[in-house]
Parts: sequence; C-alpha cells; structure tokens
Amino acid sequence: MIVALKENSVTKNFIPLEFAKAFGVGFAILLLVWTALWLTSTPDLQPENGTDDSVPSLTILIERDDVSHTSQTQGTTTSPSKHPESMAVPLHVPEGLYEQTPEGLLLPVIRKEDGYTSFHAFQKEFNPRPDSEASVALVLMDYGLSDYTSETVLQSLPKNVTLLLSPYADTPQNWADKAYTASFEFWLALALHPRDYPSTDSGPHTLLMNVNAEQNRRRLDWHLSRAQGYAGLISRNSSPLVYSGPDLNYVLTTLFERGLAFVDSQPIKNDAAWITAYNKKGFYAENNVWLDTPPDRKTIRHQLEELEQKALKKGYAIAFFNPYPTSLSEILEWSDTLGEKHIDIAPLSYVVKSAMLEQKGVRDYMSGPEHEENVQAKHVDEVIVSPPSMSFMPEHPAAAHH
Repeated sequence: MIVALKENSVTKNFIPLEFAKAFGVGFAILLLVWTALWLTSTPDLQPENGTDDSVPSLTILIERDDVSHTSQTQGTTTSPSKHPESMAVPLHVPEGLYEQTPEGLLLPVIRKEDGYTSFHAFQKEFNPRPDSEASVALVLMDYGLSDYTSETVLQSLPKNVTLLLSPYADTPQNWADKAYTASFEFWLALALHPRDYPSTDSGPHTLLMNVNAEQNRRRLDWHLSRAQGYAGLISRNSSPLVYSGPDLNYVLTTLFERGLAFVDSQPIKNDAAWITAYNKKGFYAENNVWLDTPPDRKTIRHQLEELEQKALKKGYAIAFFNPYPTSLSEILEWSDTLGEKHIDIAPLSYVVKSAMLEQKGVRDYMSGPEHEENVQAKHVDEVIVSPPSMSFMPEHPAAAHH
C-alpha cells in the first residue's frame, strides 16, 4: 500500500513536467515555421546587382526624362529594378604613358618624347557655352563599389560629372571602361591616413604616417596600378597626412612626376600643396563644398546655392557628393536650372586648370604684357600658354577624350 502511494505520487509529479517539455518543443517548431514563412514572403530591400552600406537601401525607382534613377522617399519601400548592364569598350591608352615595374605593375609615366601625360590624355574635352559665367566640377564618390549604384550613375547623371573610382572596386578596370564608354571623366581615389586612425579603417592599402617609406611606396603603387585611364588622384578621406610636410611632399612629388594631377577632397586651403604643385609643374586643387553632409534635402539645396555663389565669384568651383539617392535626385533637378544661371557643369580636369591659373604664383609668372589678357580670361582652355621655361601643358593639344 505504501509502495503504491509512492508510485502514484511520482506519477503525478512526472506528468506536468513531460507536458511542459512537449509544449515547449511544439511551440519552438511553430515559431521556426512562422519565421521561415515570413522571411520568404518579405520583399528584397537590396539592389540585385550589389550593395553599398553608404547608400540608403529604402529606395524607389523614379523616371525623369526617360532616365531611371533612385530617390529616397518617405513611407515607401520598393525594391529597385535591375538596370540593363552598360557597355564597357576598352579605353584607348596612348603609347608611352605606362611602364611595367619589376613587380609586374603597370604605372603611369610622363612620355619621354614630348612630355605627354595621363592628365592630358584622359581629361574629357569640354567647351563652355558662350554665355557661361562660371564652371562647377561635381565629383561623385565611391564609383565602382556598388554595381547597382554605379549603373544608376552611368545612366542618369549629366555626362560632365566626374566619377571617383574606388581602388577597392572588385573590377576597377571594367568600371573605368564603362565610365569612358559613357563619356564620363574619372579619377582614382587615394586612401590616406584617416584623421581618427585606427578607429576608422580605410582599407589595407591606406598610406599611413610614421611608417616605413617602402611600405607607403608599395601601397601607392598598388593604387596607381588598379586601372588605366584616370586623369589624377583624389584623397578619399580627411587626413592629417596632407598637412605633414615629408609625407605630403612624397605623395605629391610621386604623382606629379608621373604626370598625374591631385585634388584634396577637404575644403581647406593647403599652401604647401600649392607650392609643391607649382615647383613640380603639377596640377592641384582643393574641394570647395561638400554637398550632402548630412544627406538631407535641405542641406543639399543650401550647399548647392553656396556652390553657385562660389563659382560665380571666382569663375569656377569644385563640389563633392556621395551616391545617395537623395543627392542624385537633387543634383538632377538642380542641373536643369543652370542654363538660366549661366553656369556650366565641367569635368574636374577643366576646373583644376582654372584653379591653377587663379593661384598667385601662376598669375605672377604669367603677368607679363604678352600674358595679361590670357590671365583675365574666364575659361582656361583658352588661357594655357607654354613658355619654354615652364610648360604646364604640352605643345600639342590633349587627346580628345571622346
């Protein structure tokens, strides 16, 4: 009797425990099934042809003058359509502009016979409108990082916008060829020591301060070998390196002696860089305006107005922007108003030449009676002269980009 009571007591305690286990297992299975069904029914929010963490993923495809591009919207979530892939015709590289290093890399050089350079060969041909009072260069960051975004850019932006090719693109030469085929001038991004290094990682090939010179030489060579057809390099990020005498001098001297231009993406005057450019007969300029930091419509519109004012005051200006949908949309709308404002969008190379002429050293050199009229001219393609002692351009015209 006592044994029976004990067995009955154990049975009563055991049943609720088994029931709880079975219920938990069943609930877990139902939860997994429901989650799987929810995931398979959720639309894909990312572009089919690549992603870019810097570009908002909630976008909607819109139409403008038969050209598709993306624009950020409020309250709408639509998966963007896949673009037709743009053509990539291999760009023509004139003979004598590249040399092979012992490591097997192809790097740009100045052609020995006539001083012809990549900056001259790969700048896009540009003629301002007769009524133009100013030229602005618009530089798009991170071209080539995202397939979808890069295709959007090629098919939507005005052709005189300049593309900044990322050295970290999977197939940089393919994107270089596509830019050339679509009539865009492109430059190459240069990763420099970040201001908040090492908190910010700008990639394994970043040029750093206070490191072995040979290490930076290899990293710079890696950048230069990533593609062919770029007119110059642009600092990708804010960096103290451009204000470090020895480091800056090494980078600029190397680029100028290889026939390449350099533009600093930060809107800060750098007298040391200008002096180096002048002494090395190189081409250098600085950004004037960041258009989309932060990337909201109010900021972008305000910065575009500031860009107009700077350009009309000096005759030229440079602006950088990111491949955000909002930025692309605002710039497209703004570009339609430039005709009535007598402002041209010009390739970066054209505006860089204007910036070189505007600097005091060049003006002083060209201030003699025979050059006075040229210095006052608005558009630099009519300005560049080449005295025997200081040739900023070769005697023959630059090869037509297209």
